[in-house]
Amino acid sequence: MTNHTKILTLLSRYPNRWFLHQDFMKPDLGSLFVGYMAPRRLRELRQDYPQIFKIDKEGEQLKCRLDLDNIKEWYYDLPDKYKKILRQEGLEPNYSAEDSLDRLGLRIVD
Repeated sequence: MTNHTKILTLLSRYPNRWFLHQDFMKPDLGSLFVGYMAPRRLRELRQDYPQIFKIDKEGEQLKCRLDLDNIKEWYYDLPDKYKKILRQEGLEPNYSAEDSLDRLGLRIVD
């Protein structure tokens, strides 16, 4: 498991929690421990997939969590390995038939 997938897994398990980079550096995380590379790996994820994060400041530090309010807008643009993590944690968008047609550029005409 890469550090990126560890971070995304932890964010997915606690989707309503705000995380600071040091939250990924705690030894009690077991297999999800990222260590001293956490700030860099989190920054890389935020740069590569900015749409999946909600960002806020806590003092001088940035805190983040998954932007589940807009999951329909970014879920299908993620690589399969990241979608798999979200699915395993029960975080998939619920699309209606109209949403699916809209994604394809189609509309229902009365």
